[in-house]
Amino acid sequence: MQEQTALDIFNLRQSRDSWERNVAGYCAKNDMQVGNLPKEITGPYNEMNEAWEKLKAEGDAASNTTAEQLHKATAKLEKAWNDMTGK
Repeated sequence: MQEQTALDIFNLRQSRDSWERNVAGYCAKNDMQVGNLPKEITGPYNEMNEAWEKLKAEGDAASNTTAEQLHKATAKLEKAWNDMTGK
């Protein structure tokens, strides 16, 4: 990324990985697949993964816009997740 540091990328990866574990754990506990979650969850979840894949593909040339897309997607996912789980 142009101005994105290795630490920023590490933090983005940690955030995405944490969500991957949360969603996978919830699905395993409830004997379901991600696709069976409400669209309020799957929409931002897919956006997060798309932004992450784009970020990885862009490598050092990745833009701050891509990182911001990932931040926005995880924020939407967090809100929807908290609404769904009652937190």
